[in-house]
Amino acid sequence: MSFGIYKQGQGYWVRTLTAVFIGTLFLACAAWLFNEGTTLANVLPRASSQVYLENPDGVTPSVGDVVHFFIEGENGSLEEAGSATVQGKTDTGSLLIDTMSAGAEVSNDKIVRIEGPNDFAAVPSVIPGKPVIEPIFISGGLAALTILIGAIAVYYYVGVHKKSSEFLIATDIEMRRVNWSTRKDVIRSTVVVIVASFAIAASLFFVDFFFEWLFSAMRIRRM
Repeated sequence: MSFGIYKQGQGYWVRTLTAVFIGTLFLACAAWLFNEGTTLANVLPRASSQVYLENPDGVTPSVGDVVHFFIEGENGSLEEAGSATVQGKTDTGSLLIDTMSAGAEVSNDKIVRIEGPNDFAAVPSVIPGKPVIEPIFISGGLAALTILIGAIAVYYYVGVHKKSSEFLIATDIEMRRVNWSTRKDVIRSTVVVIVASFAIAASLFFVDFFFEWLFSAMRIRRM
């Protein structure tokens, strides 16, 4: 199978405009996927978040222990925001945790307290883990893949595939055979349509005014 342009130079305008139209659709799809890439990145697993502990009390949780995060409620009371499992520790004593089970973001700056087993409690400072794949790479990759697929599809449909190319060439030939109106005819027809539109609008206005007067005279409707 040849990958060169089939009957190059024939059906130029129809093939070109068809390629532009299909390409625009693929570009719009690529733009949408680029914006949705961030949403997809948030679904992917993240690296462990790091929790710095201030004023810790009790025994620091070990790997596998579950810790609970609290936020300050409306009445000043503590409300649990979610829980997470300890995955490890750093040399500085910070905890490495996974994503909160309650679905809340670990990076929530409203978190004021962390509690764990063995009467552990502290004031946490959370640094959220980065996604396994950066959102910009996902967004850019999806957009680039869509554009690549679109370019191949447009080239194949418009330039290589014989049946579609023959159809577009035949369409271009038929378009050239059409007896298009002259500029003078187009202007004259446009003026007629505009004048007719205003005339119809004026007629309807007077008809509406007449029926309003008639119904008011018959005491069916007040003016």
